[in-house]
Amino acid sequence: MALAALALGALLGPAGLPHTVVCPMRRWTGLPCPGCGLTHGFCALCRGQVGLAWHENPFAFVFFAGAVLLALAPLLRRILPGPATGWLSRAPPAWTFAALVLLMWAWDAFRIVAALHA
Repeated sequence: MALAALALGALLGPAGLPHTVVCPMRRWTGLPCPGCGLTHGFCALCRGQVGLAWHENPFAFVFFAGAVLLALAPLLRRILPGPATGWLSRAPPAWTFAALVLLMWAWDAFRIVAALHA
């Protein structure tokens, strides 16, 4: 699935995505949610457009890195010794997801305040 997401992102690129607002929060309030721009940023990274990805949503880098890691995990398990790739078989601790969500909300609050003062 991760490989398919990376391939589709590279194939479409950010310009190939629909330009309609699908986020309910943005549609109803005009303000971005923490996930706004993730898909465009992910597709930009798939095409090597780092600056555009950062502009869309810096957390796209986290999701892109996760997709690359998931796509490469079977290969890494075959070419590296067992102990070196043991961490690939375990799910990350739950606190990492909570921290990611909190960081995304903090970034979103900063982005909203910056937009309101611009």
